[in-house]
Amino acid sequence: IPASSIKGAISHRTCFHFNKTQKVFADKLDAILHKDNVGKNNLAVALLFGVGAGEETKEPSRGKVIINDLYLNEEEIRNDKILNHVAIDRFTGGALDGALFSERVSQLKNKKSIELNIWVEQNKIEKEVLGAFEKTLEDICKGLLPLGGMTTKGHGIFTGKLIKNKTEILFDYDDEN
Repeated sequence: IPASSIKGAISHRTCFHFNKTQKVFADKLDAILHKDNVGKNNLAVALLFGVGAGEETKEPSRGKVIINDLYLNEEEIRNDKILNHVAIDRFTGGALDGALFSERVSQLKNKKSIELNIWVEQNKIEKEVLGAFEKTLEDICKGLLPLGGMTTKGHGIFTGKLIKNKTEILFDYDDEN
């Protein structure tokens, strides 16, 4: 499981929570203000996930959030489930030519869970930024932030527990059921 795909969803949700603390809401922004509060222009995203060199940014900065890629071997996963995909033409309501495909899905075999470690360098990061990031991690633990493809069909939902500095701050929601 590539960490970059997980980081993308986490940075997007962190942006949402940070904007919420700053009382910045998309429906009340014009195009100029909107641009200043999303993506790499968002303070929380820039501080936690870094900024690449580009037109607007002369000085690139590395992110403070480190996530390892997860590697599962053949004994840990099974690939016997196949998901069929089709893209629908919004004008005709039919399938788009060449848009039918199937993919083999990896599922955990014997393990009930996987461990995702996230490290955050907390030096010089504002309390509101860390708070937004922590809210995002809570959303993942509660199953409120879907990660992965076909999440509208119930695939790619995570639950878990949140441990900060070896102290559990949010219990495992799966243990309730």
